[in-house]
Amino acid sequence: DGRHVKIERLAFASTAATAHIVSTLDEFRSLFTKDLLKRGTPLKVARTAILFSDLTGSTALYTRVGDAAAFRLVDDHFDVMRAVVREHDGVLVKTMGDAVMAAFVDAQQCTRAAIDALARFETFRAHAAHGEHVGLKLGVYAGPCYVVTANGALDYFGQTVNVASRIQHLAESGEIVLPEDTFAGLEPADQRALEVRERFEARVKGVQQPLALVRTRLRRP
Repeated sequence: DGRHVKIERLAFASTAATAHIVSTLDEFRSLFTKDLLKRGTPLKVARTAILFSDLTGSTALYTRVGDAAAFRLVDDHFDVMRAVVREHDGVLVKTMGDAVMAAFVDAQQCTRAAIDALARFETFRAHAAHGEHVGLKLGVYAGPCYVVTANGALDYFGQTVNVASRIQHLAESGEIVLPEDTFAGLEPADQRALEVRERFEARVKGVQQPLALVRTRLRRP
């Protein structure tokens, strides 16, 4: 009657460099993206936090100021978003038109990035030509998803990504919309940085139960 004994230190599990954590390191993705996952082979991640942002007013801006000036503003705003995501240890997954999708290890980290993005964007648009015509809106959501290699880079897909995108669409210019439990779990300093404008429920396609959400914006000094 053979027996198997395993001795391990579980305390190290919280500091392990898991595949999910490593894949959200910008430098690692840029160096090893093509070597991480075989095309068509998804990696399931138990929980990741997704941030979507969208530049409001940009469509009208092309008509107002012309293609070249509008494109310059959109492109410069991407630089702001890239810097914020990188500084909060996330990764900018892709840009779509004038929208950004980014991934983070946890929801607190993701929300802090969203708060910082709004603050930095206000400074950016105050000094950018035609900045008064645009705004930024963001949505945050965390949950399980899949990571795949698509178009030579790592991408995320699944219900969590879909819900994050739809939550972002519920935001107005200058707002972050996030789940109630994510807001409740924020550090006190992060909660104080936000002014709650509305607590509401919304039905999102693909989710059976309505989501309890919080509509927030930066708290003015």
